[in-house]
Amino acid sequence: MSQPGPIPWVPGAIRQLLIADAPFMAECGNRLSSRLPSTVTFCARIRLAGNNSISGDGVAWSPLVQVEGWCAPGVAAVSDPEVKAWDIASRAAAVVGRARNITYQNMAYSARLVEGPLSDVDTSRGESTPLYWSLVRVELKAHVTAT
Repeated sequence: MSQPGPIPWVPGAIRQLLIADAPFMAECGNRLSSRLPSTVTFCARIRLAGNNSISGDGVAWSPLVQVEGWCAPGVAAVSDPEVKAWDIASRAAAVVGRARNITYQNMAYSARLVEGPLSDVDTSRGESTPLYWSLVRVELKAHVTAT
């Protein structure tokens, strides 16, 4: 009997799915990462918010993925940074929330939207340089095969 392989890096799976969607990539300005850049204009970030084992044997997983839209005020091409951040997250929800039977490395997954878009303001870089952000959370049902 073969053993399941390790679960692949889940943000990479969602990144691959989002990169394949031209309208999403246009919405986030082709800026998609698991980290925020040091200087934010507008972009999208993918984070793993949780990862529960369903089967207990390393085969079935339920990752919770968070996709965030970010935008700084004063970006010439953006009239309202709050709306831009919302639009990025909303577009991500439309793409990822409809994912069914997607294969990534040794994993197959389907997804469903569970929360969002939700918005807030990040002032951790200082009150004079706020960053507006919105997030969506998507639950995956993933099955890992042997490698």
